[in-house]
Amino acid sequence: MSSPSEQFINQLQSLQALRIKGIVNTSEGPKLIQGVGPRIDLSPPPSQFPKEMLGRLVAIRRK
Repeated sequence: MSSPSEQFINQLQSLQALRIKGIVNTSEGPKLIQGVGPRIDLSPPPSQFPKEMLGRLVAIRRK
C-alpha cells in the first residue's frame, strides 16, 4: 500500500504538467510541491511563507 504522499504524487503526475509548484496542506502537514515533468518533490515549506499561499497549486501544461 502506498503512502498518502505517494498517492498525491501519482495524482499530480497524472496531470502531465510541464511544471507544478505550490504549498499544500497534507495529512503529514504543509508541504512545498515542486515538479518538473514527471519528477515531483514534496518537502517542508520555508519557515516563513505567506499563509495565503497555503492551498495554492499551479500546474503549467502544454496545450
